[in-house]
Parts: sequence; C-alpha cells; structure tokens
Amino acid sequence: MDNNNNADLISLNDYAANDIAIVSHTRFVQQSDIELLANVFMRNKYEDITIIWFDDNIDEVIEQKLQQMHDNIILCFNFEQLSEYVNDIQNQKIVLIVSGRYFRDTLSLYNPNEKIESIYIFCLNFQSYGGLIGDKKYSKLIGVYTQYDQLFKTLDKEIYSLSKYLSIFDLFDRNNKSVRDLEYETADYSFYQILRDTLMKMQTKADESKQDMLNYCRYYYQSNMSYLKQTDQFEKEYQPCEAIRWFTKDWFLFRFVNKALRTENIDALFKLRYFIIDLCTQLKLLFDENYDLYQETFETITVYRGLNLPDSDIEQLKNLIGKYVSTNRFLSTSLSRDLAQIFAANVLFVIKLIQSYKILFMLRYPS
Repeated sequence: MDNNNNADLISLNDYAANDIAIVSHTRFVQQSDIELLANVFMRNKYEDITIIWFDDNIDEVIEQKLQQMHDNIILCFNFEQLSEYVNDIQNQKIVLIVSGRYFRDTLSLYNPNEKIESIYIFCLNFQSYGGLIGDKKYSKLIGVYTQYDQLFKTLDKEIYSLSKYLSIFDLFDRNNKSVRDLEYETADYSFYQILRDTLMKMQTKADESKQDMLNYCRYYYQSNMSYLKQTDQFEKEYQPCEAIRWFTKDWFLFRFVNKALRTENIDALFKLRYFIIDLCTQLKLLFDENYDLYQETFETITVYRGLNLPDSDIEQLKNLIGKYVSTNRFLSTSLSRDLAQIFAANVLFVIKLIQSYKILFMLRYPS
C-alpha cells in the first residue's frame, strides 16, 4: 500500500474514532419530517434515479414510511446487501445515503463507482464528519446532515437537478434512446420521425385528447398526491398558447413527456398527444419569430447547455464526432454561455443553428 493510501486511511480512521461520541446525541422525528419525506421521495418514483439508504439503525417510523413507497427506494442494512444492490442496478443513477458509522468503507469503495451520483452522510454528530466536506478525494460527498429536514430539502434539490439536467445524454442503452448514431440507426430514426409526424398531423378532438391525457396522468400518478393536484390545476387553468411555460415549470409534465420521448413509449406518446402537439406548435412559432428576427444580423445562432456526464458517456460521445446524431427529447438551452456553465460540471454543449439550412450542429467542450 502506498503512502497516499495510508494517509487516506489514517484520515478516515480519525473521523471514525469519533463515532463513540454519537451516543450522547438524540434525534426526534417530527411530523413535518414525515410529510417532507413523502413529497421528496416520490420525486424519483418515475425517474431513472434510485435512492439507497444504508443504515442498520434507521428510525422505525422513517423505515416504515420508506418501505411503503416505491421500488426506486432501497433500504440496506449491511455491506453485502449494498454491494448486491449496486451491482444489480443498471441504467439508473444512484443517490446513496449512508449512516455515520458506515461512512468510512462506503466512501472508500463507492466514491469511484460510476453508478454512484452522490453520497450523503446522515449522522448524529456533525463535528465527527464535517471536515470531510470539500475534500477532493471524496468528490461525490454532498454533505453531512444530522436532521431529517436538512437532508430531505437538499435531496429534493438534487433529484430535481438530476431529472432536469443529468439524464439528457447519458442513457446509451437499448431501452433509452436519448441520442442516436444515424450511421447505424437510420431505420429506427426514420420510424420515429414517421411516428412523430403522424402524431402531429393526427385529426383528434381537443376535448377528447385532453381527457385521455388527464385520465392517463391520474392513473400513472395515483399514489402521488402532489402530482394529482398539479393535474387538477392543469385541467382548470391550461391554455394551449402557454404550453412552453407549463412545460418549463418544475411539474409532472416535464418528467412525464421527456421520459415518454426518451423511451419511445408509443402508448404514452399517444396518451400525451394533446400537450405534445401544443408544445411543438408553440416551439415552432417561437423559432420562426426568432429566425426572422436574427437571420439578417447573424449567420448562426449559438445556444449553450451545461451538464454533468460520466466518463463512459463522454467517451461514447467522442466516438460520434463527425457523424450525424439525433436526440429525441426537448432540450432547454441558454443564449448565455456563462449561465450554461453554471450547470456544466464537466461538459458544455455549444449548439450552432445555421440560418441558411436550419440545421443544428452540436459540439462538446469541457468546462
């Protein structure tokens, strides 16, 4: 073992030695904690995000609530279980919550694991572990938390960020087609284009298609009271001319529509046709307005998108340099490079819209 590894173990052992101080602290579960848990942990039910909570001494009421929720929440009580679950999970990002008593081996083993997106330490004594925050060796450590409301509020923000920015280009598997290499997938691309065009031109009664969508959403989100309330509000207030505003809200529409597009779920796309048609129509109108406005001033319009990708996906994108690719999701971008770089943990996409051809060129630049 080299000196650097020895230093790492000494550092972690120093923190672990403070574990005995935990017995002098007590945490009480508040009703507000239970309510917050119910809202936050429903966020990832329909996402490609799995939350693993590793602790053999979880407060009973929290454990019971988590066990009643959904399959994208996993409770682990020993390292054998943790290893098995991490190995079995495929095509999902993993958010790992670990108790203070197990943090040492967990950080050493799983900080380098590409499946692990982030790690949270949940303990009774912040002083025992707070010094690890910001240590470059543990880059995936988000923070150390002693109270449920602190943990859940931070976790809520991360799940939102992951669902909106992380999973745009990182799913290169047979079940998800965020990006296609058109050199090898022309037939699939053509089929999807025909499907999209057919959907857009389909003659359907607005009231009928809207009710189809509402019924589908209510069935899909039947256990999520927050999303059911959003569906009710959509039914009462939505106007087709406001499709873009509704889509960019932190609501069920963004997640549901983009997941249906990414997985190319034909049934879901048909059920959501009412909103998808409105959204495409409004985007086309907005594009035409900006195209006419800028075409005499600029040869190209450049927009930016920053995000975080694992090294494996970056390597796959490198193999697509010089090739035609397509993406089948709605991408939010910014005219401001500086703004996009706020979200660019390791990748900044520069997208150039060529006015004369109306073609998108995509380039990758490390941030």
